[in-house]
Amino acid sequence: MVQRHLHAGELKWRIELCEMSESKQADGSVQMTPSVYATVYAAKVDQRGDEDYIGAQRQAERTTTWRIRWRDDVDETHVIKYYGKEYDIVYIGELGYRQALEIDTVLRK
Repeated sequence: MVQRHLHAGELKWRIELCEMSESKQADGSVQMTPSVYATVYAAKVDQRGDEDYIGAQRQAERTTTWRIRWRDDVDETHVIKYYGKEYDIVYIGELGYRQALEIDTVLRK
């Protein structure tokens, strides 16, 4: 883990931190929808785009790392929204002591 400070100039991307909420549909089914609880600025690093074949279909996975100022209300059950796309949080690491968070995400399909 890299221990460094975040500088304001790095935080160029505006993202929404979301909790997943249950909503009941007219047919009685339950749908999970993201509810925004905070909007923050982040540094963004696209890590890789992996492809895999499952059966006869190609499955692509896009991994992105976000760095935000430290906060204690983010966990792996939450989702990040950026320009209408949703990213599942797969790992959260602390940079420094309560200075910043490094959040690894995978683009939802």
